[in-house]
Amino acid sequence: MTTAVQMTRRIDVDEATVQDAKSSVHDADAQQLRLTLEAADGTLHELPLSVERVLHQALSSLAETGSVRIERFPEELTTTTAAELLNVSRPTVTKWAKDGRLASFKVGTHTRFHREDVMTFKKTRDEERRSAFDELRSLDLEHIEEFDDLG
Repeated sequence: MTTAVQMTRRIDVDEATVQDAKSSVHDADAQQLRLTLEAADGTLHELPLSVERVLHQALSSLAETGSVRIERFPEELTTTTAAELLNVSRPTVTKWAKDGRLASFKVGTHTRFHREDVMTFKKTRDEERRSAFDELRSLDLEHIEEFDDLG
């Protein structure tokens, strides 16, 4: 029996495309734009809002970082996949699950996570990290003169 494997398609982007993305994002408020596809015969086809959002986010990421990665994750995640998504080690995810910080469930003896729980955890964690960074930066600015005296 033969199993078909679908390969992920890689799209390489040159610097000119990154510059075009920056111009596009800079020149217009993406929230105010509607994306449409134009067929060869001139017929316009509107994209569903969910697809538009993904394309706007991809364009913004391309403009900001010069790269974009789009992936689809299953509804049920393994510890390895959750760790990759959270950009931490698998043991860290396992510890968070055991501590109750990250909601999980068991399939037999294996720990699994609902994708939405992991995405919510990631968003909260990212916000906490950003807030801590901003607080540290603010403290740094308050005491800049003291640090200048050390140098």
